[in-house]
Amino acid sequence: MNKSSINNYFHSLFSIKDEVVEQITETFSHFDLKANAVLLDKDTISTKTFFLEKGYVRSYLLNEDNEEITTNIYAAPCFVNDFLSFFRQQPTREIYQTVTDCTFWATGLENVQYNFHNIPEFRSSADFFLF
Repeated sequence: MNKSSINNYFHSLFSIKDEVVEQITETFSHFDLKANAVLLDKDTISTKTFFLEKGYVRSYLLNEDNEEITTNIYAAPCFVNDFLSFFRQQPTREIYQTVTDCTFWATGLENVQYNFHNIPEFRSSADFFLF
């Protein structure tokens, strides 16, 4: 699969060499989800971070009456995740569900940590990774 979308996203955030972006994104794997699929469910631990290449995702909570309360709408291109769950490895409180058919790229925490510790350009701008 062509990683130009995720590579271009990194280039849009900060000045970085093509080789470095390719090194950062080499561990990302591609997948698709149909509309209304759950990407990340409540009370699960996020083991991956997701780059939304195409489509829309919403996150929501369930209140005490079991009503859905939307907390965010994600529009491609962007990263989608419960970052507290991802980085602290604790259960999510929200549900992340596709609104439309979506295309994603995903990578695991160990890859993010490796990039942080081994790629100076990634480390110096890691705060952009959260967006």
